[in-house]
Amino acid sequence: NDGRIQTGVQQWAGTYYYFDPTTYLRVDNDYRQAQWGDWYLFGNDGRIQTGVQQWAGTYYYFDPTTYLRVDNDYRQAQWGDWYLFGNDGRILSGLQNWQGQTYYFDPITYKKVVNTDITVNNVKYHLDNNGIAKQVSNVDAKVDRALSQRGVPYVWGGNTPAGFDCSGLVQWAYGLDAGHRTTYQQATLGTHKHDVMNAPKGSLLFFGSDGAPYHVAISLGNGTYVHAPEPGDVVKIGYSKYFTPSFYINM
Repeated sequence: NDGRIQTGVQQWAGTYYYFDPTTYLRVDNDYRQAQWGDWYLFGNDGRIQTGVQQWAGTYYYFDPTTYLRVDNDYRQAQWGDWYLFGNDGRILSGLQNWQGQTYYFDPITYKKVVNTDITVNNVKYHLDNNGIAKQVSNVDAKVDRALSQRGVPYVWGGNTPAGFDCSGLVQWAYGLDAGHRTTYQQATLGTHKHDVMNAPKGSLLFFGSDGAPYHVAISLGNGTYVHAPEPGDVVKIGYSKYFTPSFYINM
């Protein structure tokens, strides 16, 4: 307003620009510190930037009112989607804690993931319709794996979804090695317990004597189990009160 050349952040034509203190030229595509100490991002036409912006190999969010970088907040982009930004302002992905809950953000889209199961570092999580992540125990995951095969036919020697025998279903659901393929071998996986009506979910139920079991099933708790019964049948749920196991092993 006195005709002198300007430097730093300056208001012009309804927005803000940054002019280099040495060259006096407008600065484009850079993150610069204003004369009052705060930092701002300027675009390829020199205008100050707001919303989600790509910079230095990642994304940041700049407040539409203050133009400042936003840290530690969950913000809505100018196109409507929501993103989480960390304590250095960078967009976050993977498992993240926010306001006392854990969420998962897609590593490619950066958006919150909902209504699905994920596995991170060999740990399984369920993401509900709000995206809140709850860890699924290994036992639950393995029981669910076995239950997913209900209706698959019994096949002698089978240990794939094409067909299972009793120990083949256990081997497949629990990911056991070849040394624990048979019912007899699986009976060596732990201590034999005989209060079978109290067998917890995920334990292995054995039928026959301690030294010579002839059938194995996976406990669902409360006196029920999933198993591959016999030739001509399919993987299904059974009941201890009708076909009672002799002992069980906790897994």
